[in-house]
Amino acid sequence: MKLSIVVPALNEADAIRGVVEGCLAAGPKLAADAGVSELEVVVVDDGSTDQTAAIVGSIPGARLVSHPRNLGYGRALKTGFDAATGDLLGFLDGDGTCDPLFFEALCREAIGANADIVLGSRLHAGSQMPVLRRVGNALFAALVSVWSGRRVSDSASGMRVLRASVWPRLQPLPDGLSFTPAMSCRALFDSELKIVEVPMPYRERQGKSKLSVVRDGFRFLGIIVLTALTYQPFRFYAAGGGLFLAIALAYAIYPAVLYARSGGLPQWMQYRLVTVFVLSVCGLNMLCVGHLSQRLMDLANAGRLRSPSWLQTLIDRALFRYLLPLGTFLVALGVVLNADTIWQYATTLTIQVSWWQVVVGGLLVTAGMMFLVFDTLSRAVRLLAQRSEELKRAQAVDRERR
Repeated sequence: MKLSIVVPALNEADAIRGVVEGCLAAGPKLAADAGVSELEVVVVDDGSTDQTAAIVGSIPGARLVSHPRNLGYGRALKTGFDAATGDLLGFLDGDGTCDPLFFEALCREAIGANADIVLGSRLHAGSQMPVLRRVGNALFAALVSVWSGRRVSDSASGMRVLRASVWPRLQPLPDGLSFTPAMSCRALFDSELKIVEVPMPYRERQGKSKLSVVRDGFRFLGIIVLTALTYQPFRFYAAGGGLFLAIALAYAIYPAVLYARSGGLPQWMQYRLVTVFVLSVCGLNMLCVGHLSQRLMDLANAGRLRSPSWLQTLIDRALFRYLLPLGTFLVALGVVLNADTIWQYATTLTIQVSWWQVVVGGLLVTAGMMFLVFDTLSRAVRLLAQRSEELKRAQAVDRERR
């Protein structure tokens, strides 16, 4: 088993020699305790203007890859991974905050526990991370954990090990400092990847940090939210749709009770009924969008439809199975409700019915058309899934014939 350690470096002349030599010195321990038989260290100089590249070039055993200009932390890691030849890919920052010997613990977990990704966690009692950054990282990790349903304590750790075979599956990832939280999100949202986290020693960095707590903090937050919406859209839309439906139900209780008692409703109650209808349609639409988006993302990421959650199964059976008749019924009901409205306008160019009749009829037609669209999209998703499976079977047969 070969390990390739990638070290991204931008103006790290004060610390880079110690980091690279520490990585190279970890070879015997990696071989003895972690099962790593071969080690390579790839340093990517990301357009440094100091002596970083010259220092790395003078270290025997280290490979230097240089960017002509600064392209970003994430791009440097991508360049390093492209140049690496190991079965395992590891990386750590070139600022001296991480102990290269800790790769032994990470590789031991990757090989012994058959993990796809092993994260080094900096958030523990012995860490020297500044308080403000510790709080921010804890909040980011909590957000990722809640959204993905899988717990992680440090989503932005700059030291980790992953299998080379997993690397293409994590693409695409950003070029900047948000590379590591984006990788964590992408991995956590893929339920088929096994992720292990190990507490790691962490020191104060040497030299000035390139990280802006506020600017990069907001960038990390944006990456987490966008990645979550991309790979687990159903969680977001199901929460929003459920909230709208719950509010609609709460608003509908009083009119229902009043109608049951008196057999009618006052004029002002029309506003509440329209609100209930709009919230209900919005809630159902969000559930439909979330369900279809999740199915499409499953096809894009795994090439197949994964087993749906219990809620998705319920939506499939209770709603999507009846989208075509439900949409047709709502469109027809809206047209019938406004039949006299349409006739009046066609014959006299005037409308003399109550405004709520026109509004409710229009909402019914709109909702019905949306359900018909969702039915068409659902059929397209199922067709894509079937063709994907057929293509895989054809490729398997072709490989057997060869």
